[in-house]
Amino acid sequence: MSNIDDRNELEVALTVMESEALNFAYRFIKDGNVRISYINQTKMLAQEYRKKVASGAMQPGEAALQVYELRNQIMEAQRLRTSDIGRARPSVNTAANRLSNLGKSLLVVTVGVAIYNITSADNKEKAIAREGAVISGGFVGSAAGGVLAGLACGPGAPVCSVMGVFIGGALGAMGADFTPGWVF
Repeated sequence: MSNIDDRNELEVALTVMESEALNFAYRFIKDGNVRISYINQTKMLAQEYRKKVASGAMQPGEAALQVYELRNQIMEAQRLRTSDIGRARPSVNTAANRLSNLGKSLLVVTVGVAIYNITSADNKEKAIAREGAVISGGFVGSAAGGVLAGLACGPGAPVCSVMGVFIGGALGAMGADFTPGWVF
């Protein structure tokens, strides 16, 4: 390949990289200042490659290969943001929203039952301690169950984590339900 062809190949590679970076910036970087900074840095990087080639510090073909590699990295980042691996499916998001609403409803029911148990108990202090322990155990169990399920499931984490929250919460509440009898 001649030096002119290599330089043309470099310019094509730089144009493609700048185009992909611009596309990525406008699709995925919501903050305007960050987006402009990203675009400007990409342009500065292109100028750096041109300077290196012009000064003889780098051959045009070598620079073009590096630029194509950068472009491939940008494309990989886009794929992760737009593929099923990189983002949850809409049906998963809908199910998670429904389960979130169910969780909020169950929280209201739990508080209502706790208030009823406290007001109808003969020993109010013991009932307050017991209900506080059960609710706290449920929250701690939910957090732990969600985290552990998310770590265990990988790409299926949205569904798995929600299930982990419910199961962990139930186990935490049941476990905490036994402890006030031992303490008091």
